[in-house]
Amino acid sequence: THAPGLVDDKNFNGTHDAYGTHTGDFIHGAGTKGTVMRKIGEKVVIQLPSKREVALDPECMAVIGRLSNIDHGKQHVGSAQRRRWLGRRPASGLWQRKDGYCGRKIRALPPVKTLTLPKEKAPLINFTLNGEGPPQPIIPATDRVS
Repeated sequence: THAPGLVDDKNFNGTHDAYGTHTGDFIHGAGTKGTVMRKIGEKVVIQLPSKREVALDPECMAVIGRLSNIDHGKQHVGSAQRRRWLGRRPASGLWQRKDGYCGRKIRALPPVKTLTLPKEKAPLINFTLNGEGPPQPIIPATDRVS
């Protein structure tokens, strides 16, 4: 693993650890790779296989290279029943690409997503209620899951 800001190679595998929090598993499809596009200030902009862009700190760790099993999508299935074994539903007819006949919109890519360091959580405070009966802890209204 290397930091994307320190490597001259443009292709890298995106299974990286952003800030040590395991939040950065961006690229995990067979045979895919990310590309270092440019640098904006102190951030490194990386293009994902879906053409979206993510800005990371140059100190984040990433695996350089390409994910294995490049020919995964090119394998011949063989029969319709084997597709069912693989968990795919049967196709309902002749496949036709969407051509935009009825107004398909070509939209711009979303803006660059910037990852920052996670904020530290405020410590939980335990309150006790002094009244009738034994003391009972009160859960504060913040960070309530239910």
